[in-house]
Amino acid sequence: MKEEDYILFEDYLSGNLSEKETTLLEQRLETDEQLAASFRLYKELSGYLEKKVSNEDEAQAFEENLKKIAASHSVTNNRKSEKRTFKPWHYAIAASILIVFGLFLFKDSGAPVYADYAQHESISLTVRGEGETMLYNAQEAFNNKEYKKAVALFERILKEDISNSELQLYLAVSLVETNQFDKAENILAILAEGDSVYKYKAIWIQALSALKQKEYKACVALLKAIPKNVEEYDQAQKLMGKLP
Repeated sequence: MKEEDYILFEDYLSGNLSEKETTLLEQRLETDEQLAASFRLYKELSGYLEKKVSNEDEAQAFEENLKKIAASHSVTNNRKSEKRTFKPWHYAIAASILIVFGLFLFKDSGAPVYADYAQHESISLTVRGEGETMLYNAQEAFNNKEYKKAVALFERILKEDISNSELQLYLAVSLVETNQFDKAENILAILAEGDSVYKYKAIWIQALSALKQKEYKACVALLKAIPKNVEEYDQAQKLMGKLP
């Protein structure tokens, strides 16, 4: 979240936006899930703190402290040049969100999120023969998190090397990253049912895919299928303990 978004929220709630600005923000709130979650949080905190800080002396002291915090962290209105008159609770919200809470508050009801666990290690592929350049490009795209590009390259390579379980796994990861869940599942299900060294890595990625789609029950079921003797076990147990 950007600092100016919080100023935008306050202007919206205070009726200070133009009709065009109001329409643009409402359209963003309908299409941007994180922005909508941030707005709901801002609105809730605004209402709570407005009621909480009611005593005049208390409010003044509270405001002065939070002004210092806000100023030291550049909580400014970059959208407009004119000054804003913030009420004490506005500083509390901005300071709290930007300094204390950060992104943590915007996770869905405290549930773990995909990005916390999808820390894919860089890959190093052995490249030989005619497909060397394409394989190298696929490796670089994956390592640079250019997953859409990686999908296209891995799919082309696998047309000639369809049984390569390692490349199938990397393709599936790239598909999950680009929200192509059904295509990813088709690959991962086969790997998970097989006997390759990527069997449990595939189950772990299946679990992460379910997590990304907020299918928590399915995620738990997949995590339970990961045994103690594999490297994904500890992460699977941590994730399972945080799921609702």
